[in-house]
Amino acid sequence: MNPEDLQYLVGILSKYYIWEILIMGVAIGLTMILKLPIKNKAVKLQEKYGVDKSMLTWITALIPYVLVAIMVFFLFWYRADFTEKLDSLEWSRIATEIGVLGSGAIGLYEAIKKIIKGSIAIHQKKIKAKEEAELPPASKYRIKKEK
Repeated sequence: MNPEDLQYLVGILSKYYIWEILIMGVAIGLTMILKLPIKNKAVKLQEKYGVDKSMLTWITALIPYVLVAIMVFFLFWYRADFTEKLDSLEWSRIATEIGVLGSGAIGLYEAIKKIIKGSIAIHQKKIKAKEEAELPPASKYRIKKEK
């Protein structure tokens, strides 16, 4: 790939805000990966010591913001041609993008998490219904106990 094609591709990514979409996608993916061990450890500590796991997992809400902050900083540094003087960066725009993209990443992460939980619940319900359908029918003369 020659440099002109690469510059054209980078220009398209910048023009249509694809960099920002990629940043949010990477932040969501890494958040899913990083939250799992923290949550598992919090559950173990909850069982062992009886503390509420939310007291231990509150910090995970900051993970998307930290990841987005790192990626946005490098994006703006790249757009400034990796200048040695960081004073030339537009810090107010960087802070704004971090807030917007971080909040967007958190919102999308939670939406994806709910969709996954919902699809798992629907799948389990279908499996349970199928298992119940395969059971032999109960006698109509049998008295059923109410729970």
